Amino acid sequence: MDAPRDTIIVVDDADIFADLAKSILDDDYDVYTASSGEELFNLLKETVPALILLDIKMPGMDGFDVNRKLKANKKTADIPVIFLTGANNHEHELKALSEGAVDYIIKPFIPDILKIRVNLHLLQRRQVELQLANNAKTAFIVNMSHEMRTPLNAIIGFSEMSLDIGGLSEELYINLMNIKGAGATLLSLISDVLDISKIESGKFEFAPIEYNTANMIQDAVTQSILSRGEKPISFKLDIHESFPRTVIGDELRVKQILCNLLSNAFKFTLEGEVTLSIDTITDDGVKYIRAVVNDTGIGIKESHLSNIFNAYSQMYLPSNNAIMGTGLGLPISRMLAEMMGGGVSAKSEFGKGSTFTAWITQKALSDEPISPKIIEDIKNFRYSELSNEKTRAIPQLKLPDAHILVVDDIDTNLAVAAGMLKRYSIKVDCVKSGSAAIEAMKNETIRYNAIFMDYMMPEMNGIEAAHQIRKIGTDYAANIPIIALTANVLAGNEEMFLENGLQAFITKPIKPQNLHNIITQWICVNAAISTLPESTSSEAPHFSVDGIDFAKGMERFGGDWEAYYSVLRTFAQNTPLIMEKVIKVTEADIYEYTIAVHGLKGACYGIEANETAALAYALEEAAKQEDFAFITENNDAFINNINSLLSKLKAALELIQSSKNKQKKDAPDPALIKNLKEACARHDMNAVDTAVDELDAFEYTNGGELVAWLREMADEMSYDDISKRLSDCKIANEGSLHYATTVE
Repeated sequence: MDAPRDTIIVVDDADIFADLAKSILDDDYDVYTASSGEELFNLLKETVPALILLDIKMPGMDGFDVNRKLKANKKTADIPVIFLTGANNHEHELKALSEGAVDYIIKPFIPDILKIRVNLHLLQRRQVELQLANNAKTAFIVNMSHEMRTPLNAIIGFSEMSLDIGGLSEELYINLMNIKGAGATLLSLISDVLDISKIESGKFEFAPIEYNTANMIQDAVTQSILSRGEKPISFKLDIHESFPRTVIGDELRVKQILCNLLSNAFKFTLEGEVTLSIDTITDDGVKYIRAVVNDTGIGIKESHLSNIFNAYSQMYLPSNNAIMGTGLGLPISRMLAEMMGGGVSAKSEFGKGSTFTAWITQKALSDEPISPKIIEDIKNFRYSELSNEKTRAIPQLKLPDAHILVVDDIDTNLAVAAGMLKRYSIKVDCVKSGSAAIEAMKNETIRYNAIFMDYMMPEMNGIEAAHQIRKIGTDYAANIPIIALTANVLAGNEEMFLENGLQAFITKPIKPQNLHNIITQWICVNAAISTLPESTSSEAPHFSVDGIDFAKGMERFGGDWEAYYSVLRTFAQNTPLIMEKVIKVTEADIYEYTIAVHGLKGACYGIEANETAALAYALEEAAKQEDFAFITENNDAFINNINSLLSKLKAALELIQSSKNKQKKDAPDPALIKNLKEACARHDMNAVDTAVDELDAFEYTNGGELVAWLREMADEMSYDDISKRLSDCKIANEGSLHYATTVE
């Protein structure tokens, strides 16, 4: 069936020119002729042309009068007009163009020139109409996406709430999981359709910045590996030794391409291996960044390969009909790559696997490559900083006169900081909010040498707390060093902290060398220092938990097993409380979710559970961008991962605890109880742990229940509860301890 042809009306009182124009254009257009303005307006009652060729000098109504009448009518105002005239008059030409004509052609016209100029104007008109249609489509999609998110959020949220209800039948549980999964797929589809729409409408814009390629690669890997789930798939990363460390480009969109290719590889591979290889290539003098993703998945039939880059096309085969996806990831990736001067190609063998190759242009700032150490850290999910310095031997300093206040809303992070400061013999007090830190500074019960302040906390962040401390009005509060603790290593953060009254910052996970640098710069100036030989480390038992790098953990805590053990115990005790905010996430409380996964990320890095930390990081980044579709699609995999880690860790800790040979004793030592109560009153974490460890070293005829409760509360850092409970204990004159036998 032939496509409809555009209509053109030629208006000229000289039949010879009207018939000539008609004969030139008849092959491509439906051409009508009129000998006057009046005849033209009669024709316009029956048809609306795509173009009007209009003579100027005509009896009665001339061409200028006709054009003005056309422009005055809403129905004909947008019809383009080309003036035809036998007079080579510049004043007429200027007047015609100023009154809205699109062109001005002198008679007698050359047939080929007339045809070309008419074609150009109609092509421009079609492009304008197409752009308007695309704009209308984009506006519709944007509005519909916002309208759809509200009911989808309710569907997903109520599904999750219903799944938390106990006693569900297996059938109902499966139905709810299917509803939740379908909602997540729809959210992902909405995001992909928005991207496609922006690209097609020409409204998609890149935001080139200077970025660190190691950070970008790690982000892509950690976000994509969530698609692996529990499948037995190994992941290999190969970054060429000359790959540039810093480039200029749109980091977010480069990461999006990598994520799409990697996620597909993990989704469509049931077992085996996924490999990401990254290098640079030069073609015709142009340098490209190239990423190759290989998998041992189900593969793609040759007959389907030509369709995989078409929008809304996904190869649903019997072997992959359970795999969720919108089919837009590959088309979007190719479009983005082409807009960045490159492309995406695919090779596949059905049943054996696929290879996807993406190449784009990015401007390298220097020849400095990513270091082998950083590449190794990315492979092991340990890379988390813009710069990854070599670890140097750290001198053993003892600062028993120093006293530091640590502020963090996550118990495990407090335990990590206190444990790492223990090697310096520094006294550490811990509080869990900015408001508590402000009160401690106002009271001046203890004058601290410095404050280590977490940046991202609920209710009041670290910068707000620092501002309030500086406003207290004392020289002490105005000048105490405040060191930010942050897991955000974005460029510009250092300036942000310094401009807001903080002296420095330490990135999480805390590296021993970075902590030592801060201590020597900010703590040693006000505390007595003694340099001692390395202390004998506490002997570590056999300890192995899949998902935790035990050797790295011991290194982080200077070989002090007791310090590391205390942190592991705190993590196992307190992580389930944080997980409540992760499990019940809705789009309305995404801010609280961001803080929760941010805290879990730092806690996991703190105990060297690096793969779990990387998953938390991916969800945190998605939450910051309000990408609820990504969260919904990947949150369950993260929950399963961390629950599995907790189960294994608790089993290992219980085994260690049960293997301890405790001496028997009548009752807890009153002096230790008194020390514990005083340590809790000043929130001295190390002193609390020491007292509880000494109490827990014995098996008691009376008071064992109390000691077990004290251990639980100490692990939860519920120091106020301990103080209240111990207030009920009386120390008699003879030094014996009287306590309630029932723990409330």
